[in-house]
Amino acid sequence: MLSLEEALGFEGDVAPSEDDLRNERINFERLFSGECNGYADGLYREAMSRLWGKPIGEAENELRVPAYLQNPVAVALWKHGMAPSETLEGFARQFDRLDVESETRRLYEIAVKGYGPGA
Repeated sequence: MLSLEEALGFEGDVAPSEDDLRNERINFERLFSGECNGYADGLYREAMSRLWGKPIGEAENELRVPAYLQNPVAVALWKHGMAPSETLEGFARQFDRLDVESETRRLYEIAVKGYGPGA
């Protein structure tokens, strides 16, 4: 399975250019509007649903997706005042420290309870 970074075409550290920094708000508007917002929301939902029935020790790839999405969603929400999807906004408000093991475990437990069959 490809990592999210590989799927999006990023390899290694990518430093933003001056133009990227200058146009950050425009880029976030594009990312969290229309078709792109649906894509980000879909990535999150798919990763969460793939956690169902999988032991946490085998869920590293699936847990990387929400961890990767958390920062851009939070930047859009709090820095630029943009409202990503209701699902992504709720996720960003609930989880701001996915680098902390207890928070990652809490996310996993929510996914297992809320994204399994019949959820």
